Amino acid sequence: MPLPQLLLTRPAPEAARLAAALQGRAEIVISPLMRIVPLDPPDLSGAAGLILTSPNALRAVPHLPALPCYVVGPRTAQAAEAAGGHVALVAEDAETLLAGLTARPSAGPLWHLRGEHARGDVAGRLRAAGMTVEERILYRQEATELSAAALDVLRGSRPVVLPLYSPRSAQIFLSAAPGVRAPLHLVALSPAVAEAAQVGGASWASVTVAARPEGDAMRRATEGRLDAVARLEAGRRGV
Repeated sequence: MPLPQLLLTRPAPEAARLAAALQGRAEIVISPLMRIVPLDPPDLSGAAGLILTSPNALRAVPHLPALPCYVVGPRTAQAAEAAGGHVALVAEDAETLLAGLTARPSAGPLWHLRGEHARGDVAGRLRAAGMTVEERILYRQEATELSAAALDVLRGSRPVVLPLYSPRSAQIFLSAAPGVRAPLHLVALSPAVAEAAQVGGASWASVTVAARPEGDAMRRATEGRLDAVARLEAGRRGV
């Protein structure tokens, strides 16, 4: 019986990491929907602390001053420590980060080092809570086209499991994948991602939302959906 098909559309390093974790559980096609383009690094000497909501920021600033770093996710924490920063808070998601920061206000300005496209208005919400926070855009997330291999999978008849990690990646996918025939099983990082993926009447064979908006929960949700699809296909074939 063939393995389930899995289409990974994250930027290349993240997609390769997930593919390695799921090796042997699926036929995997990697076709990133976005390319991370680092911009010129800023002078960080005016910051009293750094907010990092993605490890992608560390591609533009590979060396950090020894400042407290307030981060989302263990991979961002690892990248910040490797770059020389002092990780003062590791939050599960942006909401938890906001709660943690407002509970212990920092003296002096915090800088949110982020990409051109970001959700949640972290800096604005912290400023509304009375904190001094600035933003520095360190990279662009440029949309890319799906590969020929990805389009072949999507235009076939076998089911495809598709993890999506942001509303923007969902929007890009919907416009980058015309003529889809395959039954699509969406695994979404959050309800907001699932909602964005259903704009315009998009049809999904199933929609799974990760238990928490973080990488390990997404991996487990993807594994669960792959197993469910495999059982469904085995039942149809009478295996």
